[in-house]
Amino acid sequence: MLEPRSRSRAGWLRLCLLLSLVVQLLGCETEPGAQANSHNEPSKPALQQAELIAKPLPAESKHITFDDVPDMARANITVGGAQPTWGLSLDRTVVYGDKGGQSLHVTDRIQHYNRIKINEAFRGLDLTPGTQYDLSLYAKVDSASVVKSGYFYLSVIDTDTALSTTTYYNDRNRYKVLVTDQDWVNVSLPFTVGYDPVYGIAFEQMPVNGHMDVVQKLYIDEVKVVKTGTTTQIPPSKIAPKAVQTIVDGKTIVYLSGKPEAKNGVPFVPLPRTFATLRADVAWDASTQTATAAKNGRTSVVTAGQDSARINGQDVQLAAPAYVKDKMLMVPASYVADALEASVSWNAENQTVSIASKKVNVIQVDKNTVQQEIWGFGASANDPVHDFMKLETATQQRLLDVFFGMEDDGVGLSVIRLEINPFTKDDPEPRNAMQATMEPEKGVWDTATDTHQRWFADQAIRRNPGMQFAASVWSPPAWMKDNRSVVRGGHLVPEHYEDFAKYLVGWAKTYKEDYGYNIRWISLQNEPEAVVEYASSYYNGRELGQLIDAVYDVFKSEGTEVKFGAPEGGHMGSTSKLLSEMDPVAVQKLDFIGAHFYAWDKFDAYAYDLRQYNKPLFMMEYSMPDPNDAGMGGGLEVAGQIAAAMEQGYSSYLYWWFVNKPASVSSAVSRQSLVDLKEDGSYTINKRLYTMGQFSRFIRPGDRNVKVTSGNSDITVTAAIHTATNKAVLVAANHSTQPVTVTISGLNSTNVSIYRTSDTENIQMIGHSANGSGSFEHTLPANSVTTFVE
Repeated sequence: MLEPRSRSRAGWLRLCLLLSLVVQLLGCETEPGAQANSHNEPSKPALQQAELIAKPLPAESKHITFDDVPDMARANITVGGAQPTWGLSLDRTVVYGDKGGQSLHVTDRIQHYNRIKINEAFRGLDLTPGTQYDLSLYAKVDSASVVKSGYFYLSVIDTDTALSTTTYYNDRNRYKVLVTDQDWVNVSLPFTVGYDPVYGIAFEQMPVNGHMDVVQKLYIDEVKVVKTGTTTQIPPSKIAPKAVQTIVDGKTIVYLSGKPEAKNGVPFVPLPRTFATLRADVAWDASTQTATAAKNGRTSVVTAGQDSARINGQDVQLAAPAYVKDKMLMVPASYVADALEASVSWNAENQTVSIASKKVNVIQVDKNTVQQEIWGFGASANDPVHDFMKLETATQQRLLDVFFGMEDDGVGLSVIRLEINPFTKDDPEPRNAMQATMEPEKGVWDTATDTHQRWFADQAIRRNPGMQFAASVWSPPAWMKDNRSVVRGGHLVPEHYEDFAKYLVGWAKTYKEDYGYNIRWISLQNEPEAVVEYASSYYNGRELGQLIDAVYDVFKSEGTEVKFGAPEGGHMGSTSKLLSEMDPVAVQKLDFIGAHFYAWDKFDAYAYDLRQYNKPLFMMEYSMPDPNDAGMGGGLEVAGQIAAAMEQGYSSYLYWWFVNKPASVSSAVSRQSLVDLKEDGSYTINKRLYTMGQFSRFIRPGDRNVKVTSGNSDITVTAAIHTATNKAVLVAANHSTQPVTVTISGLNSTNVSIYRTSDTENIQMIGHSANGSGSFEHTLPANSVTTFVE
């Protein structure tokens, strides 16, 4: 808990306030002839009256220091804007004033918007709308900070993020202050309480010309909230009216731009995103502002500014004219019903558009529309295979057969993702030490490392000599970074960009030429915006672009055949943001774009279409959210993601870990791995491994994705062809709780083999289906994934 700087100062302040109140009460005279007490009761002593009146009144001001705080856990300080919590500490060496005590020391800042939140600031104060306060604190840049000055400002956290995305009030252009390492500087902000709740004060940096660099370290002290008066000019609420939501087949759709809205009682939805969610093909003519959509043999055409559309050649009146907003064509929600024969309803009270797609139980494979090359499916090895290497041999070999085998319940995974280890052998943490880098010092190479991942790679190659390998960097070696550490972020120093590129080339050559591994892809950084306590390194898009330039030059000069990629953000929003920050020339130097699929409900591949960059796409990591679903629910989620990835142009899909570090027997099945290991040697194969196998065992590296459509949104589909034979594979996942009989067309073989994973089956061959006329019917069981092989 935050305490006053000293008892003497705090006591003096309380005494002054009390005396002031007493003087006001004693000095108050009644009007001539007025009764002091309407019931003629004896008057109470003035001091007693003052106590009775003062007790329920809120305090006039607050003075917060860190002097008596025993540790950060009790400081009631939180962070925002990805400010690392480990970058906060209490310091007795640098404090404001000459009274001693403690200040708040803030380090590891890497973004201007890394912010400190002071949650106690308004607690116990008068928050009546119209109450005015002067907020202030003292700040000073740490002399050890590389950047010695920057502009900072205060904000008031005055809305709840659940109610509004505008969560801070500030007037930073007027009240920004230059903070340096020379002396303590007062940063202040006048604030009037409005109708919204008040949650605290935030302190952060503002980029200003001449001071664009981020201050890495600084001190904060002497926080004050002083009441200055009241006003009738009360700020309006910032909580926006309830936004219109669109729900398609039970799932809320996230729109990045051109968000749904209601105008004159008519709900409008953005056509591109909405129709893509409903799996309609959409073409946009910017010159005429016309969108043409097609699905299930139905074609619709609508133009901005027109109050009618054409559907299958017939004019259809719109509820209101279409228009363009944020570069998106907005159409009345009812148009979705006309164009796609969907069921559409509007709840004006809840501001919700509900769309239920028409279910047409037809799957059409188009082998003539050939799309991206398939690279493969797999997962990451990383440090847990060290524990896997020590398992009892029978269990170990059984699981390896499942991962890489092509018979029985083998899933035939074809890609292993390796970590390019960053630690040193003398690391005091044994688990870090076994993940030692090949270049612990500049020019010093040690290839006797990475025993665990190399063992796992060898085991995979024994089962599949064509095994492919991808690799990601979690952190460059410490000697290349500004924080001299491989953990907690830090930056790769620009003068080491070329060293880093040569380090990657050296690593790739060793693993390809000395160890015989088919290293095909290297990603420059895993999750560049993540600053965490494990191996990590921070980059923004501009920095990544500069690194790409250096790596490109070295890879070309060295003649390496390994493809390199970026940015591999933690979710699609991060990947998209980083790409948008890069120099477009640098993006075009990439051999592939790496991505992760975390936070899928918000950041899915349909919301962030990366095909615009005309680069191969590689989905390199995903694991289930808590709580883990080890059954068909989790298996179907992964199957749905793979179908979405293939439809959106991705060449590969990797889960996170093959296995987890063994956990206690009583713990839940791990969400992070395909197989969950326990300390007693037992294991659980998550069903998602087998649903992945419905793709990976039959769609092999070098195959090509082909166009396939499903008329039922509960049935997700993927199709590919073996280019040498023109034979196709179709994977159909039934996400509904009922069996669905579908008509499948576009497969040319007269005899189709069928394999299935369900609650009771694991890539089980269930027979063949005759395909005499080019189409056939098949019943897909509820909650199942079925593969059809020509």
